[in-house]
Amino acid sequence: MRMSAANRGSQSSLFRYIPVTDFKCGTRCLSTSYSHAVADGFSGTHFLSSWAQISRGEPISLMPVHDRSLLTPRKSSSVLDGCPVRFMNNSIKEPLALEISKPEEGVSNISMKLSKRKMNELKAEALRDAPGEILSTADCVSAHLWRLIIEKRKLKPHELTRFYTSVDCRSRLKDFPAGYFGNCLTASVVVVTAGELLSKPLGYAATIIHNAVKAMDEEVIRGIIDWLSVNDYHWSCIGDEPFMPGDPKFNLHTVSASWSNRFPLYELDFGGGRPSAAFRNAYRSGPFVIGRFHVHPTSTTSSKGDLKVSLYGDSLLEKLDNEI
Repeated sequence: MRMSAANRGSQSSLFRYIPVTDFKCGTRCLSTSYSHAVADGFSGTHFLSSWAQISRGEPISLMPVHDRSLLTPRKSSSVLDGCPVRFMNNSIKEPLALEISKPEEGVSNISMKLSKRKMNELKAEALRDAPGEILSTADCVSAHLWRLIIEKRKLKPHELTRFYTSVDCRSRLKDFPAGYFGNCLTASVVVVTAGELLSKPLGYAATIIHNAVKAMDEEVIRGIIDWLSVNDYHWSCIGDEPFMPGDPKFNLHTVSASWSNRFPLYELDFGGGRPSAAFRNAYRSGPFVIGRFHVHPTSTTSSKGDLKVSLYGDSLLEKLDNEI
């Protein structure tokens, strides 16, 4: 096995690190790690796609845009009116005295295939529960996984759980360039009690997730940018009080989702053919993030429409292996 790095110097001082590993069998593995403050998943994949096009002698199909003024705050006041994002649940008006269940010891990283048939079944079930709603596959699958994870945690009915979804802002901002290179992510946030989540049908969870994502329009996103310019990163609220991750009363039982199924990971041909495997690196979740999942495309050998789900969290996730 032989390793080399695309960057030189101390790894701790690099914003992007790209080791390449050659195995004796002839397989080559290209890995990449970079600061999320510099680039989000879209830009990270954009960089790799452009590199692959150059390697094949082709022009870059989408030129990067590095104009940071596109995300300049509109207001410079040290005091802003209101919080840009409130939890999408009208029944929660103020912070509650939360009972924090200690996460299970150990870390689980589970990777499994989610068939197109299973996703269609989940979507059909959710739409039966919520007639008239327009729900995406992501809404329905996210709701299913959220419910499964919370069920395994055995929370008390009154305990709160938070679900957030990574949202790419590029297509949600007027006249914003598709090739913007940087971090242009925010997150939609939903908070409900465990009892409410599990006693109501799948369509309920899918609907509140959908509505939270839909609410992330230009006004909300610009409001977040304004808020961040004077309030660090605490841009969501319970009632009128800013959500403070360091405060135990706000450390909810969090499940998060990131959908990367449209990233062209299996089209990254650097001149030697398309990759046989592509996936995201695993990492340890925060102490109050009890489940985190990423959805990726599958290889060309899989059935069309199938996706791969990578789950990260505490040891309770091992019990989900046969239920997804």
